[in-house]
Amino acid sequence: MILIKCWKIVMVGIFVAGLSNGTNHNENAHRLLCKVLREAVGAFKSDRGSEALKKVLKKTIFGDENGGNLDTLKGNLPGYYNDQQGRSRANVCGQAPDGEYRTGKNLPWPGHSAPHDLVCLCTPGDKMWPFNNGIDTEKLCGQDKAALAEGKNEGWNSSRAGEEVKEQIKATWANVTKTCLESDGNGNDLNEALKDFIGKLEKKPGTKYQERYQLGEGESHDYPCGGNGKVCVMYHNSTDNIKHKHPMPWWTELQKAIKVEEEKKEKKRREEEKFKKEEAQNHQKAQKQDESQPQHVPRVTAVKSAAPDTNEAHQGKTENISFPLATIEDVSGTPILPPCSWLLSAFILI
Repeated sequence: MILIKCWKIVMVGIFVAGLSNGTNHNENAHRLLCKVLREAVGAFKSDRGSEALKKVLKKTIFGDENGGNLDTLKGNLPGYYNDQQGRSRANVCGQAPDGEYRTGKNLPWPGHSAPHDLVCLCTPGDKMWPFNNGIDTEKLCGQDKAALAEGKNEGWNSSRAGEEVKEQIKATWANVTKTCLESDGNGNDLNEALKDFIGKLEKKPGTKYQERYQLGEGESHDYPCGGNGKVCVMYHNSTDNIKHKHPMPWWTELQKAIKVEEEKKEKKRREEEKFKKEEAQNHQKAQKQDESQPQHVPRVTAVKSAAPDTNEAHQGKTENISFPLATIEDVSGTPILPPCSWLLSAFILI
């Protein structure tokens, strides 16, 4: 019994501690999306890659393949939020570009750009969710109430799109989106960052669109991410109706462009390896041919150096042979025939 009471006390303590620490809502979703955007900005600033990749990077950052100015984007809210239709959360954060309730021109959609998706993911929802539960330590995308909801009470939901919503979007842009547009890198980790981001998406099929993917907390019915409960982004990654084709999310285009870029790099790497291998083989072949050639010069030299020795030896032998036949003289100088001469004379007389 005592053990059970102690266990209850521990559980209550953990619960209270959890409430006091608060929750950082959409923490991982924000972190992964922000990482991709920073890597994309780094790659854009480095001006590397193919023209196709550069266009997709511009679309990821600016929502337009023609690009724009980074400093302007950091300091100013894009003009499409000035349109009241551009501030309809259900339309710009949850509906496909060809959604039935979308009206107006040049309005953003979920997947229009990474900065726009951060606005959907990190602007407080209805009644300033999640800052409306009385817990001062609650956070959204790493930001507290003072940064995102100071002096505001209504929040951004599917039915509110007035000027007060624009002010809330400005707060999100200044405190969340702008920081993710800062990058000192060169985009080397873009591919890995994108893989991690895509891995975070949850497939949530709908009635009309089967290929729907949700980022963040929130409802996933046919009209999702309107901010009436929690907040999220709902991507539509297919065109189920051939008569109503719509643009794909920026991350789909970026994934394809990076894949093509990686394939080109791999092809170039294989070609370079093949060239180096052939060059090494040709070098080895040339070495073997050189080693198989007869060494004429050293052999001629050896013969020439041996010739004087042979002549000297022959001359020495000649001198040794002729020496016994030499004329022998006595002390007076009178020649004395060698013994063989008189023996030869006696043989003739006989």
